[in-house]
Amino acid sequence: MSKAECNCCWHFAKSLGGQDQGPNDAMGENFKKAPYDSLVREAIQNSIDAQADPDVPVIVTFGFKKTTSRNYPELFKIEQHIRGCLEMYDDENAHKKFDPMIAYLRDADLDKMDYLEISDENTTGMPYTKGDTKSPFYSFVQSAGNSSKASAGAGGSFGFGKAAYFNISKIRTILISTLTDGDQHYFQGVAALCTHMIKGEKRVPVGYYGNYNKPEPIDEEPIRNPDEIPNRFNRLTKGTSMFIMGLGLSNEETLEAMRTINESVVRHFWLAIIRKKLIVRVTYKGQSYEINSDNLVKLVESIFPDYDDMRRGHKNPRPYIDAVVNAGIDDKHFVFEKEIPYLGQCAYYLIKSKNGNDYVLNMRSTFMLIKHELNRTDYGFYSVFVCTDERGNEILRMSENPAHTEWDAGNAPPQDKAIVRDALNAKAEFIQECIGSVFVSTDVEVLDFGGLDEYLSIPMSLDDEDYNPNLGKPTDQTSDVETTSTSTEIKEEPTVSKPRVPTLGEVVVKKPKTPKNKNNDGGEEPTGHTPEIKPEKPEEPKPDKPDEPKPEEPKNPDENNQPGVDANDNPDNVEPEDEGQRLPNLEPLRISYRTFAQNGEDGLEHRLVIHSNRASHNVVITVISGGETSDEPLAVSRSDNGNIINNKLTHVHLDEGKTIIRVWFADDMRHAIKLNVYENQ
Repeated sequence: MSKAECNCCWHFAKSLGGQDQGPNDAMGENFKKAPYDSLVREAIQNSIDAQADPDVPVIVTFGFKKTTSRNYPELFKIEQHIRGCLEMYDDENAHKKFDPMIAYLRDADLDKMDYLEISDENTTGMPYTKGDTKSPFYSFVQSAGNSSKASAGAGGSFGFGKAAYFNISKIRTILISTLTDGDQHYFQGVAALCTHMIKGEKRVPVGYYGNYNKPEPIDEEPIRNPDEIPNRFNRLTKGTSMFIMGLGLSNEETLEAMRTINESVVRHFWLAIIRKKLIVRVTYKGQSYEINSDNLVKLVESIFPDYDDMRRGHKNPRPYIDAVVNAGIDDKHFVFEKEIPYLGQCAYYLIKSKNGNDYVLNMRSTFMLIKHELNRTDYGFYSVFVCTDERGNEILRMSENPAHTEWDAGNAPPQDKAIVRDALNAKAEFIQECIGSVFVSTDVEVLDFGGLDEYLSIPMSLDDEDYNPNLGKPTDQTSDVETTSTSTEIKEEPTVSKPRVPTLGEVVVKKPKTPKNKNNDGGEEPTGHTPEIKPEKPEEPKPDKPDEPKPEEPKNPDENNQPGVDANDNPDNVEPEDEGQRLPNLEPLRISYRTFAQNGEDGLEHRLVIHSNRASHNVVITVISGGETSDEPLAVSRSDNGNIINNKLTHVHLDEGKTIIRVWFADDMRHAIKLNVYENQ
């Protein structure tokens, strides 16, 4: 037994019957697509939830370190239990999961094990009470599918977030060390494997690392005596340290992981940093750097050199930071503050931008990004919604999925679904009022806020006879044809008139400040305006180009027996619009629709079956792909009806009754499609 290890060893209890657990990890799938991004969200959220002094920032440090195997031989004996998993489950799935673990531990060059220490400061630590499901240490280490967070503003709800830690470890092992406000030390390691065999005896899937070198039965309690905790893992100050053991990263991979952490921190927690609620540090090989409110803007600009949020996935926080930091400074920046039903005190920040994608970024009191939400208008803006009310945060927390990337009433407990739905309804209506007060300039204009239709309107279903009989009837089988179906009705209500009487109480609008520029005449600079985000630059006038030869007229698609209009074809000889050009005279058209995908002679096509109560010859359709965390504009490459501008179909002809439009997408993939249909008047 190594002296440095302080008599610690592994203990996996004997299985006393019941259900065996195989090698698959269902909950871990929530975090595997972007493991370090998920880890950053989960770890920082946990630390913010445990903030001790609300007037002092929480400090979270991500430290990449190494330890030698000879100092912790018992820790490395996790290999015996991993081999026991293969003895229990000798199949392809088990070997795919456990063979890399064994290879990592048996690497001839493995004199050292690399690990990631995530430690925090200005937190309360993780108190422990045996068997108490609300005890933070017990809930995290010794309980599954349980959350101990008592604060209404707390981030976690499902208690499955610990999977984000295990997914980083090659050997599915983490160590936890904490020092609480009451000066209590707790230390314990945990490994999550599967039911396995050791010396002919079946063992449980989850084992613990601690002072267990004693006869059975063993009480799997954490170590409380700081003298019995290995020095490397002992906390000297209040707070918690998580040690994710066995990263298996090369130097280049470590540097890439650090870059991912940087980007994830500024994407998800920029508001917490701006509000001086959070400081993040990253260390590696004796080098350290810090992300704080003073250098955040410069770091964001270096990671995201372009101002606009144009990337798929909406990863660029720059325009949203601009909306908050410079709120009310001019006639492009707006902030609305209001106490709304169910959610209490909320704020909505908006910045006008000609390249704006009309998205709303959603946050609550943890100041962590939850989801980008599409507003189904074409005004040109970026915006941020924040709920800071304690009761409102409890309601929104109940509506989140395990990965904390959506607000949906379906995620709430059955007894709370109604109030969550009403709260999300109130949120959507509040945002609709704010947008209307900024953009509505005519007596009546229709707003269509993304998400509002889910809570306020009832979709109109289509009868089976609405299917094109030439496409076959729907069956319960799926072969090379995958279908998606959507039906909705674009309402003429709600409308906003100048400005309409608020239905949820008065909206407080902070009017733009008049900037004061310092000049030679002794003028003054504006105050209360730091840090500053550089706004988008105005376009410079382009020099006149010399006459160029005119391109050939596009061929009629029928001459080549093509099925429709290509993105470069323009049969109506309409001048193409620039990407940022707006279509100001659009009125929503009352329609219903369904969509589905089908493999045809010209590749994968989607068919839009649209029902209208009247014919229209100048229709604009925006095509959107519904995603897990956000809706995305979907680039159309070809259509058999109308002209194409990115994800818009213009000059579309709709018949009275049913019209079927065939479209092909640039990515040649199946999509769950949402349509916004307008008449260009």
